[in-house]
This record gives sequence, structure tokens and C-alpha cells, in this order.
Amino acid sequence: MLGTAHWRITVTNAGPVDAAAVTVNDPTTPACRSAAGTFALPAGSSRQIHCDSLLLALPVKNTASASFVAANAPAGTVPTTTAPSAAVACSLLCILAVP
Repeated sequence: MLGTAHWRITVTNAGPVDAAAVTVNDPTTPACRSAAGTFALPAGSSRQIHCDSLLLALPVKNTASASFVAANAPAGTVPTTTAPSAAVACSLLCILAVP
């Protein structure tokens, strides 16, 4: 049974400085990385990215992280990557198969 998994990824900047060149790393669902693009995120703010992926009968675990540099960082500064966060989607057939 095919379906669509609807993902909502929230990137939050809890730090004391603005983040620049923020990107979403999502190897399972490249559409999420594309939907996010590259953006700036002021300190104390969040941004939600909405994206979809094809869902088969098996559960799909989607894991994402974000990479960024501090605003006004010198050119060539290596981006920092956040800890990953994950969610699982399962089609109706997958849910009904659970004993």
C-alpha cells in the first residue's frame, strides 16, 4: 500500500547569536533538504519546513539535522551540525500488521 508521509521539521536557534547559511541534512528524504533551502535564523527563533515522501508498507524512519555558521563568521568557517532528530511514519497497512 502506497501513501505519503508528511514531515514537519523544526529548526530552532536557541543560541545567543544569529545563525547564517542554515541547511537541513536529511539523507532519507532529500525533498526536505530541498524544501528548506539555505536560510538565516535569528537567535531565539524557529523555522518549520514541510515536506513529503513516498510511504510504502514498511515504516520509514526519517532522521534530520541542521548545519549552520554563526552570522558574521569569517569566510571558510566550518559549519556546526546539530544532533540529529528522528520520526517514524507508517502506512495504514503497516499499522494494521502490528499484533
